[in-house]
Amino acid sequence: MQPEEIRRILRAAAGRPRHRWGQHFMVDQKILQEIVATAELSPADIVLEVGPGPGNLTALLAAKAGAVLAVDIDKKLLPAAARHWRGLTNVRWLCADVLAGKHLINPVVIQALPSLAQPIGISDGDRPIKLVANLPYNIASPLVAELLLRHWQTRRAALLRPSPKPEDGQAATNYGTPDDSVTGDYGCGRTAAEGGGSTFSCAEGGGSTFLGSAGAPWHWSGCLEQSAPAADAKRSESNAALKLVLTRLVFTVQWEVAQRMRAAPGTSDYGALGAFLQLLAHVRIVRSIAPGSFWPPPKVRSALVVIEPDEEKVAQVADAPHLQRTLAILFAHRRQNLANAIHHGFPSASPSEVRRLLAPAGFTSQERVQEITPRQFLRLAQTLQNLVPGMAHGLHGMRPDFLANAGPPR
Repeated sequence: MQPEEIRRILRAAAGRPRHRWGQHFMVDQKILQEIVATAELSPADIVLEVGPGPGNLTALLAAKAGAVLAVDIDKKLLPAAARHWRGLTNVRWLCADVLAGKHLINPVVIQALPSLAQPIGISDGDRPIKLVANLPYNIASPLVAELLLRHWQTRRAALLRPSPKPEDGQAATNYGTPDDSVTGDYGCGRTAAEGGGSTFSCAEGGGSTFLGSAGAPWHWSGCLEQSAPAADAKRSESNAALKLVLTRLVFTVQWEVAQRMRAAPGTSDYGALGAFLQLLAHVRIVRSIAPGSFWPPPKVRSALVVIEPDEEKVAQVADAPHLQRTLAILFAHRRQNLANAIHHGFPSASPSEVRRLLAPAGFTSQERVQEITPRQFLRLAQTLQNLVPGMAHGLHGMRPDFLANAGPPR
């Protein structure tokens, strides 16, 4: 897809690339093909694409995968792309913010995935997906981290409970068929209604209505608008039971962020984000991407990254949220020694007390935070949780701000 064709879709949407949403559309056909090849797709795969934009990558994904969920926050561009690609009957277009908060996947996105499984023969209890996307860079770091956290929660539960009962977890939302009339509460305080397969709208406040399609029974080319849930507590409750299993994440991101994701201890790029990702998965940079591969071109170089969750690593992490919080606190003092970093994070614990508690866990307390390996951080997080109850209490409710790792603007 060339820039002029993208412009035509944008004109149909009465819009333009939005800087606030990080819209830089991939126009290099060779790199688009490489993204798809790297994903190693098959007809049994369900793909989550975040930020499809004009849909040029979406079309390539649909040709290889069994089903694609294309999620975009742009309520003008997404319907225009859906109309342009209305022949893609294995694509569901979802208008939503993929993040319901800085550290929370929008429940409506996870709820939409199970309905894509049935037409390609995947059982309701086995819904592995692949993220394949030219990600909006302003959400890339928190999105990838939260997807892996959601994967850890699902797989950890499966490891602890090998044979879950059918009633465990939350039932999938039934999105219906083009001939159904469906009304559902999607956990955000708004009620959406679809009727007759020709229109789809949010019932609250006379929300926008988009033309639909009479495509395959599980396809619409309309758009479900979703806002974030009204309260953090409601978001957490509605999201807690949703299951998500990932087999591969393939995405573009700023080069600087890609370096942080795979950085080794002792390097300037090493931080909370990289340590966390490497404790749950294998991270690899496939290639660099020049600005000219996008339209409009960003100001920085980009990278194609592959992340593959590792079952053995997942099993070794007993408490991923606590691990995230520990990393965030310690890397706020990355150049200090471990005893001082913990003391600054928890002023009630004196450096001498911290040194006394760390010794049995094999730490001298003089290690610099930026030199501690991911596996050592895993042991350290457990040490702090077990040996210093006050620290576990102090960590409650805190989450690492992975947006701090977003790098310079595109």
